[in-house]
Amino acid sequence: ELTKLRALRERLDAAGAAGDARAVFSRSAALLRESAAVSRATLDRIEALERPPKAEDEIAAWIARSRRQATLTDTLADAYEARDDARVAQLTGRLDEGAAAAGEAAKRLGMRTCAERVQE
Repeated sequence: ELTKLRALRERLDAAGAAGDARAVFSRSAALLRESAAVSRATLDRIEALERPPKAEDEIAAWIARSRRQATLTDTLADAYEARDDARVAQLTGRLDEGAAAAGEAAKRLGMRTCAERVQE
């Protein structure tokens, strides 16, 4: 799924390079929604896996944090659709902070792939 998310990130970056602001905002919103859907599907699969009892609470917290990130991504898509630059900047900052925290938690849990950032 990281490969899918990275491909979406590349398409999002390409959309941002387009000249027409209206098209950029619209395309970015669509790609963000697609990214959130991929994340949720991945989390559903992870959540279905058996978990080590000693790490149950920490894994559940990581999944919850990651689901909040997906919801925030949808909210960012709404801001793009509204062409609200200030809200886009604010939400992008919150997403970056959340991604860093989720990545650190994933590393502690030994989930190396989940710890990788899409931008890398």
